[in-house]
Amino acid sequence: MTSLLTVASAVISADGTTIAMDRTGPDDASSVVVVVDGVLAHRPPSTLALARRLATPGDAGPGEPIATVRYDRRGRGASGFTPPYAVAREIDDLTAVLDAAGPAALVGMSTGAFLALRAAVELGERVTAVVVHRPRYDVADGGLHVWRHLVAAVESCVAEDDPGAAVELFLDVVGMPPEYVAGMRRRPSWSDLERHALTIAHDGRLVIEAAGALRGAGTPVAQRVHVVDDDPDALAEAVRAVSRACAR
Repeated sequence: MTSLLTVASAVISADGTTIAMDRTGPDDASSVVVVVDGVLAHRPPSTLALARRLATPGDAGPGEPIATVRYDRRGRGASGFTPPYAVAREIDDLTAVLDAAGPAALVGMSTGAFLALRAAVELGERVTAVVVHRPRYDVADGGLHVWRHLVAAVESCVAEDDPGAAVELFLDVVGMPPEYVAGMRRRPSWSDLERHALTIAHDGRLVIEAAGALRGAGTPVAQRVHVVDDDPDALAEAVRAVSRACAR
């Protein structure tokens, strides 16, 4: 049962920003994965459920539980934020997390997939593999044009002290029906979305910069990459597969 404990901690990034994190699984696990959250997310229950599943002896193969590290990206949850935003600072945050966790596979969720892939290029052997989950954003020229407009609009809404409008803009862009958005506004979780509204622009900048770098720099991702869509079972199996292949 001790492998199911989740232990909270924090690291300090290169610019002095505190990055909150937790770890689920045994200290002596042969494989470690680090979850990189997507837009508006910060250590959601779904990734804790994944961490507990991977930490269960026997689920990842006999005697092979996997330790999972989750962290709040800067400006989210319990992590700090030092302006201005820059993708390079997010890479520094991941470097600090990996300094604490050791070499690990990255599990990039949604927009977090772009950060995970970019980090894989930048951090070399610190990143053993990458699993990307639902990286459904258009990164062709037209898609990046939409992101540029969204970044500007979100930053304008936040500057005008209307974070709710910024969240609504994003939900409209991703195709959320207006009646569903209206229902979301009535939920207690809406205030958390508003509190993190500016991070929508951060993720937009991330997608624009990371997609451009990965397409145009001519530097491929050297690590094993596994792409997964919706199925939680498929996600867990993908993490197990790359972790086994890259076990220390």
